[in-house]
Amino acid sequence: MVGRTRLDTSVHPPIVHELEIELDYWPSGEVLEEFPCFFVVPRVRVAIEASKLTGVTFHEMTVSPSDNYRDLYPNQPLPEFIWMKLHGVAGQHDFGIAKDLRLVVSRDAELVLRGFNLSFATFDAYP
Repeated sequence: MVGRTRLDTSVHPPIVHELEIELDYWPSGEVLEEFPCFFVVPRVRVAIEASKLTGVTFHEMTVSPSDNYRDLYPNQPLPEFIWMKLHGVAGQHDFGIAKDLRLVVSRDAELVLRGFNLSFATFDAYP
């Protein structure tokens, strides 16, 4: 996280108020993680909202290119990402953060997420 990211580091995990990520390369994943945040491509948001999954809301964020990104992909526009804010309780909502700070999802949420490229995000499912 860089640039206009505003966060409160007096607590752990930090509370992020505004999120900006700087990409060094074209991401292959559709669900990405940069502690303590998760962000998704628009079609993941659509699938989660259509499934009426709980414990998550979506917010705007800023995506910026690094110098490396500009060198590698001079004519490639930046991908769109949406900040996936998690506020659910692990084991009670479809999305939640466990006490050890792992993302925990319900079986319903896992089924939705497995339809996407998850190569850059990890989570555990609860029964």
